[in-house]
Amino acid sequence: NQKVEVTFDAVPDLTRDGTVLSIAPSGTNISGVTNYYATILLTNTDPRLKAGQTAEASVMTNTLDNVLVVPNSAVIKQGNGSFVNTPGPDGKPVQTKFEPGMVGDNNTQVLSGLREGQEILLPQPSSQRK
Repeated sequence: NQKVEVTFDAVPDLTRDGTVLSIAPSGTNISGVTNYYATILLTNTDPRLKAGQTAEASVMTNTLDNVLVVPNSAVIKQGNGSFVNTPGPDGKPVQTKFEPGMVGDNNTQVLSGLREGQEILLPQPSSQRK
């Protein structure tokens, strides 16, 4: 009964919620990746969906409400510490240590060390000229 978000290769603009009904007890190796077949019950269907279409399901293993998070792309791991860059008094980045909690696909929970509304600096993509 874990919550699931399902996307479909054949219908890129479609996402559907669902729940896990069952998971195969053992995985199958496909191109070096272990895959586990699962049975998912969709909350709502769509007429564009056909039998045999490929889908990807993201299973929610845990959810938290009303927590402070930072984007994973901003987190800097050094030794046993976690940091983000914040603007210093001169505008230059300053590494600010924080205590992380749960880590998801996109965000990391902040237990302490940062406050709501505090500005953090995201890494900028490097531009390479040819």
